[in-house]
Amino acid sequence: MWKEYIIPLKGKTLQNSRGDNKTINVDSSDIERLTSNGNKGTINIEGFEFAYNELIIKVKLQEIISISKLINAVHLALF
Repeated sequence: MWKEYIIPLKGKTLQNSRGDNKTINVDSSDIERLTSNGNKGTINIEGFEFAYNELIIKVKLQEIISISKLINAVHLALF
């Protein structure tokens, strides 16, 4: 994931609701960025992995809840 999607972001400008963030350097351990306010910041791979894993867990839970609701609806329709 990191090598395929994050490392290629080196030198790119990413936008969000608070402005632009320019990625200065991306390597196997962290992302160095320049914020829209001109501040330098670093996001280490551990923080990224934590956020990614939390997101995956939430998506999986939503899938389980959706499947459970579907099963309940089918059960009620049949019985």
